[in-house]
Amino acid sequence: MIESLTIDDAGEVAGIHAATMSEGLLVMYRPSALAKVYSALIRAPESVSVGFRAGGALKGFAVASPARTQSLPFLIRHGHTGLIRDVAYVLLRHPVEVRRRWLSGTASGQHSAEVYNLYAISVAPYAQGEGIGRRLLDEVVRICSQRGVTLIRAESGQNQTAGHALYERAGWDLDPDTAIGPRPRCYAKVLRST
Repeated sequence: MIESLTIDDAGEVAGIHAATMSEGLLVMYRPSALAKVYSALIRAPESVSVGFRAGGALKGFAVASPARTQSLPFLIRHGHTGLIRDVAYVLLRHPVEVRRRWLSGTASGQHSAEVYNLYAISVAPYAQGEGIGRRLLDEVVRICSQRGVTLIRAESGQNQTAGHALYERAGWDLDPDTAIGPRPRCYAKVLRST
């Protein structure tokens, strides 16, 4: 069953996300840092945070938020100073241009409540292949559409072939400039014309 996530789910969400990350990413994103980030995102009233629960266990989740909420200035302005150390830890491992965009608040490009970024969608390894990811993705799109969001963007690492297939089967558009090369693939879903 799909339900809204609560702050109490942050640790479980971080555990699922960590279980599906590559070893290289696990070095960058410590589970304790992930739990703090998800706590802040779940708590934010503008965020869309949904989970799929069956038999009492969280099997998957999806979190989306307005593009502007995923920048360092936003986190500082809204009192998430406890995250600053963890964000800095992650930023130090990114190229200089990514660090500059985060520090300036332009990491997500357009700053509008009508543009959301799918921060993460993840299904526990033992529950993959059951259609949970698609149900979560459809629910995020439904909620965003109700809120008047016009565009949802997502990134999927080059090796995340299951993620690529999920977005493509759901009718998301691939940015052709990201289809090859080492950068993550960028997908977008237009919800209504602007």
